[in-house]
This record gives sequence, structure tokens and C-alpha cells, in this order.
Amino acid sequence: MTEKTIDYICRIIFNNTAMKTRNHFLFVVFISLFCTSVFAQDESVLEDIDSFSKSGITFSTGINNVVGMLGVGAYFTIQDDLIFEAGAGLGSWGLVGALQLQYYLPASDNLYVRGAFKRSGGGRGLEIEMELSNLSREIVELNLYPVANAQITFGKSWSIQNSHRFFIEGGYSYFFGNHESKYRVVDSSQTLSNTSKDVLAVMIPGGLIFGLGFSIGLD
Repeated sequence: MTEKTIDYICRIIFNNTAMKTRNHFLFVVFISLFCTSVFAQDESVLEDIDSFSKSGITFSTGINNVVGMLGVGAYFTIQDDLIFEAGAGLGSWGLVGALQLQYYLPASDNLYVRGAFKRSGGGRGLEIEMELSNLSREIVELNLYPVANAQITFGKSWSIQNSHRFFIEGGYSYFFGNHESKYRVVDSSQTLSNTSKDVLAVMIPGGLIFGLGFSIGLD
């Protein structure tokens, strides 16, 4: 992927704001390393337990995260090792809604597997400066159509004060459909370059997952 392609991704995802995709990625990596270091140095604060709060709220971020780049969820413990969660957030393809099941593996020191289904809503009338097939750059109006993904992740959580949890996870997100069917250029006289098409393909949720978050137990 070229530097120009990366710059296009940054502009599109954050709509020309000061936030950049590369900065977001570095922020996620920094936070994960920092938290891991803190937990390793202060194990007295962390204590693995066999069960968690019956219900609570989760905040998470990451790359291809189940609720987008920044999201919130509400969970309910079905049994000690099985949790159901519904969440919403904001991702590279608009607002995200997700349903998920999280299963803690037996005798595994709080290792878990999470299966999820999420839907990204897209958006209409999004105006972005993009490269055209003649290599000129123009403002292009796009309609982004909804995208569905099935995800599986494996992770580890650490309990804090027997009620709250910090977690890190990784996995894969499968995208249903064809990339070019998920967007349309409103002005038919404008034809996107291959670079711009690659940018939009990268924006569509799917691929490798890295996520981290914090859950607050409510009971």
C-alpha cells in the first residue's frame, strides 16, 4: 500500500478532521502496551475469578473492533462462562450495531472466544476529495451501503476488584458481499482510479481484528 493510499484512507475515515488513521492505530498500540505493563507490574490489583458481574457496560476500541473504532456495549451473564452482549459505535463505514456471545474457556486463566455479528450502516451524500481515473483530484459524492460481518476473536481478560475487566483480543472479521457493490459514485461522469477503489475496499469493515476494552460491572 502506497503512502498516497494511506493518506486517502485517513481523509475518508475521519472526513478531513485532525484525527488520522495512523494516529488512531498508534494510540491503540500505545494503550495496549501501557495497560499490559501496568498489569504485569501490579498483579496485586488484578485477581482472576470464576465468575463476573451479572450485567455491566463495556467500552472498547481497535482495528475492525466489533463496535467500531469507538463503541459501547451492554452485557448480561447467562452463566459463569457465557456472556451475551449488544453494542453500538462508530466505525470507518458509519454507525455500527453488534450482537455477540463470549465464552470463557475452562481452566484457562480467563481466556475466551467471542463470536459476533455486526452491521455497519454506511451513509449517503458523503463528499470527499478523491483521485479519478484521469489522475485528477475532485470532490466526489458517495453513497455507502450497509455492510454485514461475522467475527471471531480470541482474547484474555483481567478482573479488577472482582467486578470490572480489562481485555485484549484478536481475530478475523469476514465480510459478506462484493466490495464494489457496497458504494456508488453519485455523479456517473466521475470514474474512480484504482487507488481510490483500493481505499474504499480498505475502509469496508473486514479482515484482521485487534481490540481492547474495559468492562464495568453494575452488580
